[in-house]
Amino acid sequence: MNSFCPSDNGGTGGDAAFADAPPSVAEAAVSSNTADSHATALVVEEDPASAALLRLFLETEGFRVLTVASGEEALDIARRVPLSLITLDVHLPGMDGWKFLLQLQDSLGLTSIPVIVIAGLTDMGMALRRGAAAVLEKPLQQAELQSSLILLGLRPDRPRTRTILIVDEDDETVNQVTAYLHESAFHVESAATGAAGIADAVALAPDLILVNPMMEQLGGLKMLRALQDHASTQHIPVLVLAPVALTNEEQDKIDSDPEQPVVAMNEPDVNVETLLAKIQRALE
Repeated sequence: MNSFCPSDNGGTGGDAAFADAPPSVAEAAVSSNTADSHATALVVEEDPASAALLRLFLETEGFRVLTVASGEEALDIARRVPLSLITLDVHLPGMDGWKFLLQLQDSLGLTSIPVIVIAGLTDMGMALRRGAAAVLEKPLQQAELQSSLILLGLRPDRPRTRTILIVDEDDETVNQVTAYLHESAFHVESAATGAAGIADAVALAPDLILVNPMMEQLGGLKMLRALQDHASTQHIPVLVLAPVALTNEEQDKIDSDPEQPVVAMNEPDVNVETLLAKIQRALE
């Protein structure tokens, strides 16, 4: 059984929250969770946090995603990789977004690639005159991106809805995590005890289980062992959400099965970007 636990410094974003995000296509930054989709999006964004959030949004919409941090890299990729969409921050080092748009329009075979400019304060008219298909402002909201994709006919076949089982006796945590998960991509069920969680895991066969290891009734640590011992649940990935730092003894219990390692990080605070990133990794 694979298991994952978020590592975060408790903030609302920043580089630390996206440590797992591939920074560049040069490092093979291709998402594999949408293998059935042939639509590839290129994110051109210098800020790692913004790039990672955009990647998550686009993966949810069914795209494979490449990320680069400069106009030069983006132009090179556009010439070599068939793209269905480019998202572009105009404030880039070296070749900025305005020059990139002009280069794209002057390149044979690339003028048909739709470009969505995503930036702070920018000249919308200039962006559209230089070939942008749409202009969105930062901070980007997923609903705005979805609307633009619909208007441009760029929403590829969506991935199937994934079922996630949250096992936690704390209603506030369950509600918070549920609110983070986009309803079109995830179907969320919850259980308040370890025993109920095991029963639901057997009945539902969820794609992922989120569990609090510190529950009082049949705690999460015992639940993990029960899941590992049951043939129908031992393959289900688990994301461990510990409300407090784990002791060495508790960590040893989680790591007790070398064939099915359960990894937990001693980080109690989770933000939405980190949680979504870890869920995406767990489902790959």
